[in-house]
Amino acid sequence: WKSLVEWKKKIDSWKKEYAEKEFGIIFHFGKLRSSKDFEKLPKFRRKVYRESKELANFLRANGEYVSLLVGIDCASQEYWTPPWVFAPLFSFWKKKAHHYIPALKELSHPHLKFTYHAGEDFIDLATGLKNVYEAVKFLELQSGDR
Repeated sequence: WKSLVEWKKKIDSWKKEYAEKEFGIIFHFGKLRSSKDFEKLPKFRRKVYRESKELANFLRANGEYVSLLVGIDCASQEYWTPPWVFAPLFSFWKKKAHHYIPALKELSHPHLKFTYHAGEDFIDLATGLKNVYEAVKFLELQSGDR
């Protein structure tokens, strides 16, 4: 993660440059990249949640940026990172974030969308289907999510 202060500067420059355009930001959370990291899943899960809370703290303190956040995305190879690793992240943003970040409550529509890439990388068809099922179940994906 780049520092959120750097992110804030970049967003401010985009707001000036694209003042007449509508744009939003999707925050991406990556997955583990190799089997060597597989035993680190619990630690990685805590890291993802901690980074998510850092983003939430930033948005809580800087409410003017909340409307720019349009999505949360988890992508990359799915071999080494099952969907349950991201369950706390998705749960927070779907169920608790609007209580924690006052500016989210003020938005007139639920604008956050969620993407989790599943069923794209698999060893056999059954594994691909299992990954899709687990993503829907553990991440509570709904209509409009991908």
